[in-house]
Amino acid sequence: MRAEPAADPWGTQAPPEGAASLLEIGSGTGQHAAYFAPELPHLAWHTSDLPDLPQSIRLWIEEADCANLREPIALDVTRSEQWPIGPFDAVFSANTAHILPPDAVEAMFLGVGRLLPLPALRPLHVPR
Repeated sequence: MRAEPAADPWGTQAPPEGAASLLEIGSGTGQHAAYFAPELPHLAWHTSDLPDLPQSIRLWIEEADCANLREPIALDVTRSEQWPIGPFDAVFSANTAHILPPDAVEAMFLGVGRLLPLPALRPLHVPR
């Protein structure tokens, strides 16, 4: 396991100070949320993953003890009824698109398109 999540996925496009809420899609263990949320205290960081995975996310959230980390949301991106309503100002996803089947990647981007106002931040990190 890495000591730190992938190098700066934001590059020069970090969520603006005016952004208040971010949805992380495919939070996995919760490692990225626990690492980045304290660096972005102005954002309510909402984790999400498949319905059977939130327990590991909760453990990372508890360990991080960060006021802006929210409880995980059960989200299968292919099921439109599971998408949260928001409001969200940004979406973050790391290491998901390359492991999802093509139809799930398409569903993820369609869901993000419905969720966020334009223009909105949609950082997507994939391994190199």
